Amino acid sequence: MKSDTKDRGLHRLQVFLSAAGVGVSGYLTYVHLTNKIVYCGEYSGCETVQASSYSTLHGVPVALGGVLLYLLLLALSVVELRLPGNKALRVRYAFFGFSAVGLLYSMYLTYLEMFVICSICLWCLTSAFVLLNTTLISVWRLQGQAS
Repeated sequence: MKSDTKDRGLHRLQVFLSAAGVGVSGYLTYVHLTNKIVYCGEYSGCETVQASSYSTLHGVPVALGGVLLYLLLLALSVVELRLPGNKALRVRYAFFGFSAVGLLYSMYLTYLEMFVICSICLWCLTSAFVLLNTTLISVWRLQGQAS
């Protein structure tokens, strides 16, 4: 029973982080599509990153891909609750797969920020942090399933 409570807590955190990712990526998509200046506090790196050629992929804002990924993760989290055992486990594996691929791409983008663009976007780092945590949570939940 304690394991179920822990898993429910991790699942709620997974849902919260996925929704937070929608918010972060949604904001970055909005400022990109409306040509607004991204709010970055005392830092100016966000504007530099948003203006770089790496902020789009074939003309589509990279942040829009983030919105779609986070919406998918959120949908998988909700669907998992409505499925019986084995099907729910498959959804957990799908969540892990999409989250891990998103994390790898986010790591690539962070590399570009640091070593190619030479500017850091705090919003982008926040998204990377969210993806790192959703991936770790999905691993913990899958390990708990195996026990």
